[in-house]
Amino acid sequence: MDIFSIKELSEVIRHVEIEGQGGIFTEETGKLPKDYPKEFLSRIVNYISDQVLIEKIDALTEDEALHMFVKSVYIVRIKHFESPNYLEENAIIEKVFEDYIMEPSALK
Repeated sequence: MDIFSIKELSEVIRHVEIEGQGGIFTEETGKLPKDYPKEFLSRIVNYISDQVLIEKIDALTEDEALHMFVKSVYIVRIKHFESPNYLEENAIIEKVFEDYIMEPSALK
């Protein structure tokens, strides 16, 4: 599995959030993202032009994509329950995705 930066993971989380945690994907394809996580994450091409990130997502296995999807949904849910003033999104991303990150403590 490739290593991701916090910025790249933020883009993945944003994609999950924009897609309504899978609602748009399900509406358009009739599939659930938990059953087709790689296909769901690959739809990020609709929101970004970062070719390196797109290639990293394409290189994920189905299990890795599911893992990333579940962690992203977790962060989206936290964002919806916490006050925006209280939330330190980068700190949460670093903690939740510590096994994916190449920029530990890059919060400054």
